[in-house]
Amino acid sequence: VGEKAFQYLSKKGWNVVKKCISVGDYASEKQVHPIAEFIIAGYLEKKWDRVVVVSTHFKSALRQEPHVRRILPIDFEHIKETLQEIVPATGRFSDIIKIDDITPAAAESVSYLIEPSPEVVLEDLAKHLLFMQVYHLILESNASEHSARRLAMKTASDNASDLGQALNLQYNKVRQAVITNQIIEITAGSEAQ
Repeated sequence: VGEKAFQYLSKKGWNVVKKCISVGDYASEKQVHPIAEFIIAGYLEKKWDRVVVVSTHFKSALRQEPHVRRILPIDFEHIKETLQEIVPATGRFSDIIKIDDITPAAAESVSYLIEPSPEVVLEDLAKHLLFMQVYHLILESNASEHSARRLAMKTASDNASDLGQALNLQYNKVRQAVITNQIIEITAGSEAQ
């Protein structure tokens, strides 16, 4: 996803199966659905046996990390791990969900009536989970990019401000030296007369 990723992978000699450059800074569901559908179709047609995504993981405004995440195949442990990764570790949304008590045994102790059938519902949920993972990864990458840009601009502004102060100090020293030389010349000229 993205022109820079395509250029990087092509330069490294990787076989790029599909290039998706229509996903912008403000990713919408309409832009992400074709990507998710492509991944699902390739997996179901057995073009690949697993799907691993490499992206940036947004930890905070000052910290982003490269992250490798498996999104297919899906199993119970994978769903639990995905939920733990998607819910932010810090910030105001970090306490939205507590997933420490999710276990297969707890799920088996309650009986549910599922319509039309458990297979159809689970298939739709799996597709939706994959879509949400891809959407979340794109949003996280965008947040990481914007945060890195903001930090770079702040650093550049701070450096420019420091440079301006240093130049102003140097200018004042040179101006003071010129004034001192002029005073010395005037004083020396008046003593010579």
